[in-house]
Amino acid sequence: QLGPAVVRPLTSPLCGVLDHESDPNCTTYAMRALYWSIPESAAATDAITNWLSDPTHQHLFGITDGDTLWPDLPNAAPLLAQYLRNPDLARDAAIGLGIIGTNAMETVPELVEVCDRGVAGPPLQLKYHTVYQQSSGEPFLMNRQAALEALGQIGDTSPAVLAAIERNLVDTNESIQSAALRSLAALHQPFVGRLADLLNTFTPRRSISFQKIIEWTGTLGTEGREALPWLRQFDTLAKVQKLPEGIHDNTGDFVIDPEYFRLSAMVAICRIEPEATRQYLPDLAAQIGRRWEPVEFLLNTNLPKSLVPDIVASLEPVLGDTNEVRAAIAGYVILGLEPEHKRALTTLRNATISDELYNRIIASKWLWQRTGETSAALSLCVEGLASSESFIGQEAAQVLEAMGQGARPDIPALQSTLWHKDRYVREYAGKALRKIAPEGMPPIY
Repeated sequence: QLGPAVVRPLTSPLCGVLDHESDPNCTTYAMRALYWSIPESAAATDAITNWLSDPTHQHLFGITDGDTLWPDLPNAAPLLAQYLRNPDLARDAAIGLGIIGTNAMETVPELVEVCDRGVAGPPLQLKYHTVYQQSSGEPFLMNRQAALEALGQIGDTSPAVLAAIERNLVDTNESIQSAALRSLAALHQPFVGRLADLLNTFTPRRSISFQKIIEWTGTLGTEGREALPWLRQFDTLAKVQKLPEGIHDNTGDFVIDPEYFRLSAMVAICRIEPEATRQYLPDLAAQIGRRWEPVEFLLNTNLPKSLVPDIVASLEPVLGDTNEVRAAIAGYVILGLEPEHKRALTTLRNATISDELYNRIIASKWLWQRTGETSAALSLCVEGLASSESFIGQEAAQVLEAMGQGARPDIPALQSTLWHKDRYVREYAGKALRKIAPEGMPPIY
């Protein structure tokens, strides 16, 4: 939590904690702290590698940032494979193996076991267990989902893997079915003639879990054309409002707004059949500034050029919106389609000098992305890093990280921010500095 300014100089004693301490409260924080010293420190790498050799431990990194280190750790795949036998940590291990990708091919047999049983055998006999609510069925459901996702990321299309996925496609639990479906797609296996039947096995309801299935279907692109009739069940408000609001017994999801649900279906349809965009343009434009999904879709560089005039025309009225954020987003999207659009450029530039600091920082990022101009972003990010508001400082650091070498003039500001009072601002500043100027990071001792 203290960030790299404090942690990196303490690398040696933190390694000692992993070598000599058994209290999981201590080793958890020591392991997470060493994120800031890997891969630069051989001592930190060795300490974590040695610690991982005992699969009866009660934790791995337990944080998303820590998971990104797996490819940098020697022998991580065989070490993590041991944890697939640990019921409480098989999920974390599977996530790590998925991140390692093709270099984890040797662990596929154990992952297949986890897909079917929730743990690889023989399961470890643990002194302590994580306790879950009985209704959740955990940890085995989460373990199985993560193992299925990992198989898709690793890329093994052997008969044993495909057979395991097929078995899980007909599981009685929808979260398992969904994970199997995503894994099959990640392995680029054909869906022709069966996609609609697979989607029809899910219970339609106005919930987050079902919405995610709709969104995933859109990621199939043109290969998902068979799903278009299924998706069109959900493209009008009247149809969506007829869906039950109840949640499915074994998914633990939540009810969502009908308009938001419908938007997901429209975007999915347009991703699969781009020409359908014309039909839904008024609805998509109306959601600019309210939801990010239509923005993300309209920024798609693979859209047919014939659609550009219609999209630009639908967004031009938004440039004059009294909500400056909506206007700036419209300008950002238009410039991605028509780089010489003068009114859109003026709108986006104006957004960097008015409104609240947070919104100005975001607008400056968009201006940089569209024009390469850095002056507004650099000055506003310095101001943002000094803000007492956590969300503003976090955004400023993330913008600078995205700018990469173009953000080097702000290196001193990032270094100062490593001592910010807010832990999240410190962490994002550290990530940005590590990417832009690793030589400017605090020393490791």
